[in-house]
Amino acid sequence: MNKDIKYLVFGMCVAFVLLCAFVGVALASATTIYVPDNYAKIQWAVDNASAGDTIIVSDGTYYENIKVDRQLTIKSENGSANCIVDGGGSGDAITLSASGVTLERFEARDSGGWPDAGIKVISNNNVIKNNNVGNNSNGISLYSSSNNAIIIVSCKTLSIIPSHSAL
Repeated sequence: MNKDIKYLVFGMCVAFVLLCAFVGVALASATTIYVPDNYAKIQWAVDNASAGDTIIVSDGTYYENIKVDRQLTIKSENGSANCIVDGGGSGDAITLSASGVTLERFEARDSGGWPDAGIKVISNNNVIKNNNVGNNSNGISLYSSSNNAIIIVSCKTLSIIPSHSAL
């Protein structure tokens, strides 16, 4: 009988340790990723981030077209005067295709011609805050999206294109 109790206690301890390990994995907190410290490009940080992560971007000009396809918070370290996403004259400088994205304190410039934009939004429930958009065919373009909060520092053009079902 004493032996049975030892096995029972041992089994319960093992089960408790395994349960704690699984709960710890499930409760893993969001990660903060730094550009260029962790990744040289903003897009590389986005590609390696998980939903819920935060990406902090240091001052500089980043020549790339960023496509955000998961729920992230992306913000510049020191504001839009110091952190520029330059689309190089081709495509959208920044595209938000995931819902629930927060984009803060960037300058998005030099997208391609019509219909490209400095910031293109094709998703819902995003926060676009304190960004400058200039030298683009469209500053911010909202396409088939809803419930987006846009707090603009500077925007030359804002395009709202209804969804096909609304036409």
